[in-house]
Amino acid sequence: PSGMLPAAEIDGKLYTESDLIQKVLEKEFPGHKPMFPASNSSQYRVAAALLKLERHVFGAWLRYLVGSRRYDTQNAKKEFEEALSAVDAQLGRYPGPFFLGNEISMVDCVFAPFLERMQATIPYAKGWEIRGTAKWKRLSSWFTAMESDIVYSGTMTDRYNHCHALPPQIGSFILDPAGKKVRDAVDGLDGSWQDAFLDKVTPQLQPWKLTMSSAREGEGKNKDKGLVSSSAAFCVEAAAKLISNHKQIRKFCLRAVEQSRRTQEVEGNLDLMLRILATWLLAGKATTEVPANVKKDIAATMAIRFMRDRIGVPRDMRAGAAAKLRGAIDVLIRKCGHDPRVKSPGNGRTFAHRTYSAF
Repeated sequence: PSGMLPAAEIDGKLYTESDLIQKVLEKEFPGHKPMFPASNSSQYRVAAALLKLERHVFGAWLRYLVGSRRYDTQNAKKEFEEALSAVDAQLGRYPGPFFLGNEISMVDCVFAPFLERMQATIPYAKGWEIRGTAKWKRLSSWFTAMESDIVYSGTMTDRYNHCHALPPQIGSFILDPAGKKVRDAVDGLDGSWQDAFLDKVTPQLQPWKLTMSSAREGEGKNKDKGLVSSSAAFCVEAAAKLISNHKQIRKFCLRAVEQSRRTQEVEGNLDLMLRILATWLLAGKATTEVPANVKKDIAATMAIRFMRDRIGVPRDMRAGAAAKLRGAIDVLIRKCGHDPRVKSPGNGRTFAHRTYSAF
């Protein structure tokens, strides 16, 4: 009732803290491989200290990202960098890429959501990368190791969702001019979304830097390991989502159009737009010509923009599929003679309407 997430009811008792839920599950289902060290082991004390470190780095990130009365920007940055260095040092305590060695533990599961948010939001807001630098090599290796796990990679979102879903929860980011290039790429203002659909992948569009899934290429060759992660597979996934739920998607898109303008013509042109998108995605390129009546329909274009700006990852589809669909929509908008950089009403960036989904 309070709306707290995550929440789990176990044997009639409600739990609303993720780390507590994990510990209760560990206790109630002892037949599985333990995710947390035994209480009488030396690793138990290490794990407990690491969980305290996770709270410290979370606080430092928050102060740097959204500000604090007690910290100016430079001091906040220094504190955050020192916290990241502490995390990087702890990752070298045991052999292997994870916090407690060669296998994922509960410590990794607790760190993962916020480290993922950090490596998405800091480049966007501040213009510098946490990952892929010499400063935090172990942390970079940890990200790669986590994303090689098919279960974890299936839960990941993309930078666009992180950077626009977080401000309503934690406050507006303090934006540095140095981050403008990344912001333009994440928000599709530099043509990057179209490039993702057309496979014109640039350094700004590397998988973990922007939108594409970080799951390993070709892992779907063995069906037991999950879905294949490739350009063609992402296109098919996005097309399947459009086709399997097209009526609901069309209804969702029309929320952007005033009731008085929702004519049969607008609905018909919107339906045709969705069919064109599905066709392009299945072909992997813009094959079908856009009819003149569709090009002139501003209301239908508004409706398709509305959906584009609200595709949720992984709620609606994987990150790579979302990148393909957003890119295809941008190509379609441009072919209609409109500017794809224009966002839907309310900019589509506040995510005020993220409580519902078309897919």
